[in-house]
Amino acid sequence: MRMEQFGDFRVCRPCPTAANERRLLPESEWAKVDLTFHLGDASGTPGYWRMGNRVVGEEEVSLTNWKLSCGDHMAFALNAFQGGQVGVFPEQLSNWKWIGNTIRDYLKHNEASETFHVLNGFAYTGGSTMAALVHPRVQVTHLDAAKASVAAAKRNLEMIRSVHAASVRWIVDDCLTFTGREIKRRAEPAGRAAGYHGLIFDPPAFGRDNKGN
Repeated sequence: MRMEQFGDFRVCRPCPTAANERRLLPESEWAKVDLTFHLGDASGTPGYWRMGNRVVGEEEVSLTNWKLSCGDHMAFALNAFQGGQVGVFPEQLSNWKWIGNTIRDYLKHNEASETFHVLNGFAYTGGSTMAALVHPRVQVTHLDAAKASVAAAKRNLEMIRSVHAASVRWIVDDCLTFTGREIKRRAEPAGRAAGYHGLIFDPPAFGRDNKGN
């Protein structure tokens, strides 16, 4: 199991790479865990979250106003999502910083008024989308096959007053299908696709498209 601190909540989740590691913190610290995720079994029983001795779902945890801020223009509304996710992958923080710094540097040395277009595929709850919105000239196409992830990303951006939320185009579609259509439109003489200055793709090891495939 791996113990993590997200804002005010301490979470414990299964982690294969931590299975044989020695615990560095005393048991008294592990006893302070607020939420624990338990994996399902081979019979098809789904995984579930426990808060203390109670099994809890998204609706109950969402009432706790569980949030996490990352800098001055990134925030996440967290929850006990199905499958053991909480709505953010903190290991992406260094990538988010790189995205923001790279775009700032480009715009600093290219002061033309054209819009800087970014396509963020497999965009989940919007970490890279928020990271890219560092200037009013930036427009991000936020692309994910899951309606729930896109809805969560919209809620996250609503919490950030300094972010240019109007500069996001929200797309619910299979990433490969949408990107293929964009390439085709770009190749057409009268194509309407403007092209992109930046592409961000971080596909999961396993996922389903909006048709369940």
